Amino acid sequence: MGGRRRNRTRLVFVIAIVAALAASGSGCGGATEAAGAKPLCRQSVAAPRYRRAISSDRALLPRLKEGLRAPGLSLTVAAGGKIVWSVSCGFADLRSRRPATAHTRFRIGSVSKSLTATALAEYAERGRVDLDAPVDRYVDFPSHGGAITLRRLAGHPAGIRNYESEGEAVNRRHFASVTATLALFAGEPLVAEPGTRFSYSSYGYDVIGAVLERVSARDFASLMRQAVLAPAQMRETTLSTAPRAARATFYELKDSGGVRVAPPIDLSDRLPAGGYLSTADDLARFGMALTDGSLVDRETAAMMFRSQRTTTGEDTGYGLGFEVHPSPFGLFVGHTGAVAGGTAALLIHVQTGTVLALTTNLGYATAVSPPPPKKGTPDPPALLLPFIRGR
Repeated sequence: MGGRRRNRTRLVFVIAIVAALAASGSGCGGATEAAGAKPLCRQSVAAPRYRRAISSDRALLPRLKEGLRAPGLSLTVAAGGKIVWSVSCGFADLRSRRPATAHTRFRIGSVSKSLTATALAEYAERGRVDLDAPVDRYVDFPSHGGAITLRRLAGHPAGIRNYESEGEAVNRRHFASVTATLALFAGEPLVAEPGTRFSYSSYGYDVIGAVLERVSARDFASLMRQAVLAPAQMRETTLSTAPRAARATFYELKDSGGVRVAPPIDLSDRLPAGGYLSTADDLARFGMALTDGSLVDRETAAMMFRSQRTTTGEDTGYGLGFEVHPSPFGLFVGHTGAVAGGTAALLIHVQTGTVLALTTNLGYATAVSPPPPKKGTPDPPALLLPFIRGR
């Protein structure tokens, strides 16, 4: 997350996840029309067992594409421990009309927080960190009397500020390590007393990344590869950059509703919070690995999926790196992401381990007044329910 909507609080999945994505910058209707060709949707996986579910959702794809307005998107569903549907629509690059495919890497923004929180949970599970210890036990950062802990940093009641300007949301300065970014905000006053209220902070995840670098004696990229990416078989997920042919061109929404190529941005100021490129397939693999015990044990996953509480006992709706929402269909968890040049969503139905991942190549960080989402846009829970029901 970032930009002019940087203070957005958690998004509720089951109510209106795609509306939230569109409101936070997923709008680019007409972008493909401007390219002079209609976008096509290409399936790379379509499991026969889920023929009816796929047919139902395929009929919704035109509405999803038009409602999100992104030049290109990929959508993947995993069920029963494997990817059962993978589809990509539109263009990875408008100028060349290069189509988006299952291998196109998109910026995933704050979905990166779920990856980082999983590494943190894995380190806690192995006894390498204590989630409730003062953060200054591990890194040179003020804990404010022991009140700032890793658990609070990962769940956003730590009181650390978020981005405060477009200049911060669209950073151009390069940082050699995650630890080096702490100087940006370490000496600043808190926005709230730790534990008293939910206050979303991408900078808080930089502190987590710095702790992980310190206790592992590794740089952030290599510790994440070992703890999360390799075990989850996320072979196409990388930090910040990828060869041009492997990634989408990143676009930004204009206030007029059109799109332009996103301005240059250096994501080294937010690697743990929003620095990853990924594919919808890889994010679906991550969701499966998190729920089947490949990354952390089931008790640890349950802890991550449990809403934290303020000091007055109020649920925050956010666990350890995951937005949490109970529903009549069971517990859904996940995250949305919005960064210059990209939006993404990850949604997991915990009881069945069914996963939906969505990636697009449009962001909103430089838009002042993005147009509202189009009515009738299907949301991820609606797309996921036919697969949960097994039809």
